[in-house]
Amino acid sequence: MAYTFNENEIYAHNKDYRVNKEGVLLNPDGKTLKGYYKNGYKYYKLRKEDDYTKYASFKISRLQAYQKYKNDMYQDGIVVRHLNGKRDDDSFDNIAIGTQSQNIMDCPKKDRVKRAINASSKNRKYSTETILKIREDRKNGMTYSQLLKKYNIPNDSSLHYILYRKNI
Repeated sequence: MAYTFNENEIYAHNKDYRVNKEGVLLNPDGKTLKGYYKNGYKYYKLRKEDDYTKYASFKISRLQAYQKYKNDMYQDGIVVRHLNGKRDDDSFDNIAIGTQSQNIMDCPKKDRVKRAINASSKNRKYSTETILKIREDRKNGMTYSQLLKKYNIPNDSSLHYILYRKNI
C-alpha cells in the first residue's frame, strides 16, 4: 500500500511504533525515540523497509491521534488538535480531533488575538506610520475630502476605518 504524507502515521503504526500516554514515541522494542522539531511540532522520520531511499515522516501527534481515533481522523474537515494549545505536548489526554475552528479555540485568547493582529497587519494597505500621519492630519483640521485626496484613499468608509479603529 502506498502511503501519502498524511497517512505515514498508519505506516508507522503498522510497523509497531507507538506513542505512550505521556506523548513519548517508542520503537517496536519499546525504546524512546527523539524525533525532531519543525514549526513547534514534534516529527519522526522512519526509513521505509521496502525502499531504503524513502522515509515516512509524520507528526508524533498524528500517530497519537491515529492510535486514539483510527480512521475517524481522516474525515473531511477534521484536524488533530492540541487541547492545551501546546504543539509539542503529544500526551494522550491533550490530543483530540475536531474542526479547524475548534482547533483555533484551543489556543489561549491572548495568542489568538496576537495571531489575528499579525495577520491583519500583513493585509494592510497603509503602514502604521502613514496611519498615524492621517490621524494627525485629521486632528489638525483636515477634512475627509482633503485626506482622501492627499493619501489616495478610495472612499469615506475606508478613511473612517483608518481614523477610528482601535488596533493600528
